Amino acid sequence: MPLGIFLLIASLAMSIFLVTFVNNIMGIRYIGSAFGNHIVITDSGYFVAWLIALALFAAGIWNILEDAKKKKEVVNKFDQKKCPKCAETIKFEAQVCKHCGYEYDIQELEKELGNRKKLLQQHENIEVMDDYKLLQIAYDFQYNQHDYKKARYYLEIIKKEFPQSEYLLHVEQRLREMSSKS
Repeated sequence: MPLGIFLLIASLAMSIFLVTFVNNIMGIRYIGSAFGNHIVITDSGYFVAWLIALALFAAGIWNILEDAKKKKEVVNKFDQKKCPKCAETIKFEAQVCKHCGYEYDIQELEKELGNRKKLLQQHENIEVMDDYKLLQIAYDFQYNQHDYKKARYYLEIIKKEFPQSEYLLHVEQRLREMSSKS
């Protein structure tokens, strides 16, 4: 269960507890027990308990929004492509590069769009694109789809974006393996 949802549930449970089980008789707040004993709560303690419930709620909302933001960033990465002629970044659906005027043919665009849809479906639940997930994508292109160009692309991203990655030796080995097949 994501942390944000857990924090919201904890906030809700604490709020229900404070509303339901804290009694107020003649200005004295107390928690009744099954054994007849009462635990008295001061006004400041009651106020602090509500502040904690509010902080849990705010932390839960913040965490959920951050997760959504990270997921949107990942999807936005898949919404762009590099022009093969000038290497500038353009929208994925673009048929003509706005920088150099390179025109994509329809078959090339349809193939790229199909690959992108498959890739997004496979990695729909990615929260953050890390080196391991990129390595998995590269593996899929290299061994399952035999698209060495895309596999190289993702392996190069790992080398560039994650220079301290624990998988760098593996990345280098796979790049050498693909260069021997080309």
